[in-house]
Amino acid sequence: MEALAPAFGTQSAQGNKSASETASRSLAYRPEIDGLRAIAVISVLIYHAFPDWLPGGFIGVDIFFVISGYLITSIILEESRRRSFSWTRFYERRARRLLPPLAPVIIATVAFCFLLLEKSQVPDFAASLKANAAFASNWFFLSKISYFDSPGAYTPLLHTWSLAVEEQFYFVFPIILLLALKISIRFLWRIILGLLVLSFSYATYLIWQNQADMAFYNAAARFWELLAGALLAVWKPGQRSSRKALGMGVAGLVAIGFALFGYDHDTPFPGPSAALPVGGTVLVILAGCSSGIVQRTLSGRPLVGIGLISYALYLWHWPLLVASRFINPNPGLAWILAVLLAAGLLAWASFVLIERPIRTKRMLQSRVSIWTLSVSLLIAMLAAGFLLQIPSVQQRQQAARASIERALYPIQKIKLLKRLQQDKNRYQATLNLNFSGNSGDYSPGTHAGWTCSYDKQNTIERILECLANQASKEGNILVMGDSIGRDTLHALRLAFPSQHFIMLHASSCPPGKPTCFRDFPELMRRLKPLVSIKAIFINFRYRPSDYTKVELSLEPAKGITPNVYLFGVSPVFLLPMPDFVKSLGLREMPPMTIHASDKRMTRWDYGKLLDEGHAIAQRNGVAFVNILPFFCPKRDSCRLWVDDQYGQPLFWDSQHLTPDGIRSFSEFLRQTPELQWLRQDRPLAATSPSTD
Repeated sequence: MEALAPAFGTQSAQGNKSASETASRSLAYRPEIDGLRAIAVISVLIYHAFPDWLPGGFIGVDIFFVISGYLITSIILEESRRRSFSWTRFYERRARRLLPPLAPVIIATVAFCFLLLEKSQVPDFAASLKANAAFASNWFFLSKISYFDSPGAYTPLLHTWSLAVEEQFYFVFPIILLLALKISIRFLWRIILGLLVLSFSYATYLIWQNQADMAFYNAAARFWELLAGALLAVWKPGQRSSRKALGMGVAGLVAIGFALFGYDHDTPFPGPSAALPVGGTVLVILAGCSSGIVQRTLSGRPLVGIGLISYALYLWHWPLLVASRFINPNPGLAWILAVLLAAGLLAWASFVLIERPIRTKRMLQSRVSIWTLSVSLLIAMLAAGFLLQIPSVQQRQQAARASIERALYPIQKIKLLKRLQQDKNRYQATLNLNFSGNSGDYSPGTHAGWTCSYDKQNTIERILECLANQASKEGNILVMGDSIGRDTLHALRLAFPSQHFIMLHASSCPPGKPTCFRDFPELMRRLKPLVSIKAIFINFRYRPSDYTKVELSLEPAKGITPNVYLFGVSPVFLLPMPDFVKSLGLREMPPMTIHASDKRMTRWDYGKLLDEGHAIAQRNGVAFVNILPFFCPKRDSCRLWVDDQYGQPLFWDSQHLTPDGIRSFSEFLRQTPELQWLRQDRPLAATSPSTD
């Protein structure tokens, strides 16, 4: 990332300027920008290593974007003023700053992935390598994974999405900027402002449409952040008093600090919420060298030093954290600090041995040499991506991984990990079936039995078509919820085969939450004349923050049928089962049950969640089905195994049931008193608040 790579005379802080960078020599070095860069990279590192410490640390990337737009535009404008701008020299500088430090990171990442990745993870890693070689990793990750989802913690090159956004900006914006300069320099700021407004409006629209992943990864929805820096470089405000500059600097840092500590992964981001850290960064840069204590703090030696190595630090920290999680998924504080220290040492070595010598042309002096290195790196990434997709190479990779696994874990754990992987594969292939926005047209032959899902921006019309096609004429039971509700759907179908179940689904979302169960009351009104619904069952991943949202679904649901049942609760653990197994001592096998006091796995008091769920049912006049005894027979102790046998895990990750677990859950549901009317020979029970 250009904002992470020292620019504009940064070398003067080291006493060594590059003779080749005319514009950089003529632009005064601003150490406070290096300090701001340090705040950004530290924020990202803390968020990735200790997300609870700094829940909004991901906004560090937005700070980088603003700095990058400011630096690049300033250099282009200065070279244009001197009539010395050259496309060849411009991209040579980008190549010198961005690609050489990336090379050792890619080599090390490929090496550890060859040794540690599971077979199912190799194809996506190979594809991410090829996407990086094409400067398009942001688009690849958009199609594969949400930045805030837990699987991202095991995606070694996920952090390169931001590099791709900046690289795409470098391909597009300089052309627009130079064309605008030829048309009229007086209207340049208006042109940039217009582009900024368009990009910001697009990002806001995506957030409004609940397409947060698209807004996050899409370059067009991110360009406004770089354009904010570009506009700052073009707009030259008048002289500011020291008091005014100080006020701007303090206000900027306060805005950044509020976002760092006030935002979290549930904040709709980017879009309007990103305006706070972006605006704060603009204010700090705009305050300039006249902001007193702000300037002195950001220009301090520690922050400037971190700012100088920030690019390499950003590159190294994430693959090292991912590699450490493969070995120890539940590391302690000392382990994580050691990983970050290693990243810092590697970043320092990269700056001293690679970045500075190549940028100042003490190494790779000729243009041919830097282009040769750059093209070689891109070809190597493509080649590695293709090689890892060859079956014979994958076999060798899995043999290497098996050797590492045997060295790390005893045979009992290896067998258990294989069983968990098999259960995961069976679940994903046969039970994780959702008719969503990317499922094509509804086909009774293909999509029968699938959930009718809001996922992938599915429309209400398609969801209604799905529900209507799956419904029977004699009466249906509508299950609503997320993937936990989907597990319940499969268990209900096994428990009560004479009943007909259909499902309304949204991933990781309680029914009623407006951002994912979009236009839910309207959907209920339109569904009522289409499908005969005799009861509605609601189950989802219970979290303390979800209660107020699920209550929004109860009245619309009662508008279809008075027979509404709220299920609750099933546990959600801190670690997926495979990670929990790996995190235990070398010879330690997982326990039969997890106690509420075991903070390795327990995040909430499930008995308290049960009581709150029961209170919701009573408050809204719906029935409550207590399913906690199946998972946690003693309320404060939850089981991990079917029939208390190691060979039959109950969960394959942190919350989803294995196929054996679903069968066992179906037996529990079949005996549940509130559901006895589902047996073919029993009448429908009157729905009333449960009192058990």
